[in-house]
Amino acid sequence: IMDEVYTHFDGNQNKLIEQDELKLILQVPVNFLDHIELYKNLNKQEFSEIFEHYDRDRDGYLEGEELLEIVSDMMRKVEIDLTMEQLENLVEKVVNVIDTNFDGKVSKRELSDLFFTSGQISPFHEPEPSGSDT
Repeated sequence: IMDEVYTHFDGNQNKLIEQDELKLILQVPVNFLDHIELYKNLNKQEFSEIFEHYDRDRDGYLEGEELLEIVSDMMRKVEIDLTMEQLENLVEKVVNVIDTNFDGKVSKRELSDLFFTSGQISPFHEPEPSGSDT
């Protein structure tokens, strides 16, 4: 029976059922953000872990399915259920707000603007140079 399980669910054929593969078996959505307090002061390492978790292709940007997943997890974290259409519309709005260079992707720095909007300074922004008179 285990050979059948591996055949159907072991996508990378490494004879291990990993978290993403297990989600398919159990049909239970796993929310990476469940173990993170979003409204506390995240440090740079915690934020980097969040970004790296959702950056599945490791290209340094969140786009497409990666954005759908993180926004979906954020909504589920605050117990808001959205239809796929509502989620796609929300992702589009989020990208329109935080994609400052308009490339259709969200960089780590751009995502930090979403996570650090409550007066907390993002660890990915350089401080303003001192001594400037404006």
